[in-house]
Amino acid sequence: MPDPAPLELAAIGVVFLLSAFLQGLAGFGFGMVSMAMLPFLIGARMASVVVAPFAVLNTVMLLWSLRSEIQFAALSRLVPGAVVGVPLGVMILTAFPEGALRRLIGFVILAYCVYEAWRRRAKLDTDISLSLWWGVPVGVLAGALGGAVNVGGPPIVLFLYLQPWKRDAVRATLCAFFLFVAALKVALLLKGGMLPTSPTLYGVVIPLMWVGGTVGLRLGGALSKRRFTATVLVMLAVLAVTLVV
Repeated sequence: MPDPAPLELAAIGVVFLLSAFLQGLAGFGFGMVSMAMLPFLIGARMASVVVAPFAVLNTVMLLWSLRSEIQFAALSRLVPGAVVGVPLGVMILTAFPEGALRRLIGFVILAYCVYEAWRRRAKLDTDISLSLWWGVPVGVLAGALGGAVNVGGPPIVLFLYLQPWKRDAVRATLCAFFLFVAALKVALLLKGGMLPTSPTLYGVVIPLMWVGGTVGLRLGGALSKRRFTATVLVMLAVLAVTLVV
């Protein structure tokens, strides 16, 4: 990706600022929010490529504070699946036409919004225990979605919430898996010569991400997270439908 024009760079920066802010405030959605908005600015394929390295940085920042809660038994099943799934996803990214990628992003985000709405309404019982061996096919599916469009959330979130763990254990394992997927995708993009190399892009986006995430974390305790998260899900659903249509 060449250096973006000033207005395009400003718009990309605002998207990442908002994505990091929402991640810090609500605890989810960096990749989902950025992938819901960036295709309108730079196209679906370029959005998937640009988000990948910043997803690695954002996940590292989140994971550091939760590292002691990582459930390595689950990761030992999820990671082998992702090793198969992520290259498949990158193949989809390079092979699918732009319109198909937009619709794929929209459908995945919409599926996540529907699942989250159902989970909150049903008050999903986290004492239900799903066998960890389901992590292998879940890792393949989530890895493929992450490799293609940076939105591997729905299958992996459902799998981890069906474990008898505390919330921090779920969040930590989720972050660890997403970090592996994003890092593997970045490595494959780098090997294929597709990774963005614009110093201006990194120089603008990284500080904005830090500001957005920091402000989001500080405001998180002062706002009603339940109402805020519901509002974000509605906004994501609207953007998802727009991408599909």
